[in-house]
Amino acid sequence: NGPVVGTSTEILKPYLRLTSAPDPHKVRPQPVLEKALQYILTSGKADGNYQFACDQLKSIRQDLTVQHIKNKFTVFVYETHARMALEAQDLGEYNQCHSQLKRLYEIPELKDYGKPLEFVAYRILYTLHTQTYTDLHEILGKLSAEEMEDTAVSHALNVAWTIIEDNFVELLSLYKDPPNMNGCLMSCFMYRERVKALAKICKAYRPYIRLSELASMVGYKIVQDFKDDFGSFEMLQDNDDAIIEFKALYPLVEQARNSMRKVDIKGQI
Repeated sequence: NGPVVGTSTEILKPYLRLTSAPDPHKVRPQPVLEKALQYILTSGKADGNYQFACDQLKSIRQDLTVQHIKNKFTVFVYETHARMALEAQDLGEYNQCHSQLKRLYEIPELKDYGKPLEFVAYRILYTLHTQTYTDLHEILGKLSAEEMEDTAVSHALNVAWTIIEDNFVELLSLYKDPPNMNGCLMSCFMYRERVKALAKICKAYRPYIRLSELASMVGYKIVQDFKDDFGSFEMLQDNDDAIIEFKALYPLVEQARNSMRKVDIKGQI
């Protein structure tokens, strides 16, 4: 079947999964879709309301798909939605956008448009989150020396090396000042890496440590943030300057390690 030619002039349209052939009168042509995207980005309605933005962007993507529109605007839509999804930690939606972007970047007339290297960096970090290292090797095999020097790609690669080498101190350094939205993806696996670091600390430091010092060692400036992430540790002491006995701490670290569930196919925990 050929592409639908939309005639709708509605700026906003809720996303509905298609169960039959699309009605041209309910599909918006590109000029209207451009106005819809502009409205989402400038009206302020999307501020603090990711669900609204996500619903409208999925509707725009659907109208582009049924009309077989694959151009610079399409790339911009998918990049925009991917970044919003990352900020909202919606990895399922991000993964859908990124999968489509990979296909769009392969279209010859679009190869020099958009931010493909920015999204290569995200893909590297995503494989670290999902621990799909065969995918990481595949990405590395396709990167040129010049592409590896890109700021975002270089940062993501350095993150990969620190995890492979189990260098948590350097990982924390990279987490403090990430380019683009690399930090959003890093935050998806930092808890896991912190737990691994805590397990090492428990074996290296004996018999006691101050709670504030322990929190700082795994990258927390505020002890309460440490407590929020490791709620089970609250049974130890409430005082930030309390002295913790590693004999009591280690079983809680192991409990945290065992509670980390497997990452699903969308990259969600």
